[in-house]
Amino acid sequence: MNILIAYTTGAGSTERAARLLQEHLPGAVRANLAEGFPEPSGYDAVILGSGIWFGKIGKPLRQYLTQYWEVLKEMDKAVFICHALPEETREILRANFSLQMRNSCILVESLGGELDPSRLSAVDRLRLKARKPQLLQMVREGLVPAIDVAKALEFAKTFRDTVDPPEVVFDQKTRRLVEVRQ
Repeated sequence: MNILIAYTTGAGSTERAARLLQEHLPGAVRANLAEGFPEPSGYDAVILGSGIWFGKIGKPLRQYLTQYWEVLKEMDKAVFICHALPEETREILRANFSLQMRNSCILVESLGGELDPSRLSAVDRLRLKARKPQLLQMVREGLVPAIDVAKALEFAKTFRDTVDPPEVVFDQKTRRLVEVRQ
């Protein structure tokens, strides 16, 4: 199965999540959209990912969706976002992806996210303090948000099983049903 994982990242969380997905999806190729837009029609399926900054997906992913929507809408696809406030996931997905896009995806999930205030500019720290003070409070209290590895692995498994379902056969040796992929 030839899978494209096209993503955009700011602080690196989305890239780490994309790498984790790639490790668990044989044949997957990662492409950072900030470095160029791969043609999706050359792939069997596509996973799109973005970090979230003040409620918005990255500009490269917005541009990619606009440029390739006619191709993407016919493909097997999934979307993941990385952000540190899981209670905002539903609203973020609604605000950034059309109903048509969300409904045409196999999966639309948040895989968690990370926040390292030391990597932010002074201006961004001030914006964060004003708009999302709960994030800074979490970090001060030692509750550092992180990528949810278990959720990422389940995302990869569900996506793979949907686009390339295993065949169930009876194994004579073990006398059990087993999943086999071609």
